[in-house]
Amino acid sequence: MPSKGELNKLYLNRAAIGGFGSRYYWSSTEMPGGAYAYVQDFLNGNQPIGLESNTFGVRAVRSF
Repeated sequence: MPSKGELNKLYLNRAAIGGFGSRYYWSSTEMPGGAYAYVQDFLNGNQPIGLESNTFGVRAVRSF
């Protein structure tokens, strides 16, 4: 799963990458305490905090 920063880069390049069907995607960047993590809103670019029990999309990334 991408970090908050990596997910924002995906958002900025979403037209070239394609395949984004969900409005919100999880990042791997958690808030202290572990119940919340950042999500990326692919409609407007915001990065709100989501409760980890919520269901949002996931986009895998890979580093070589």
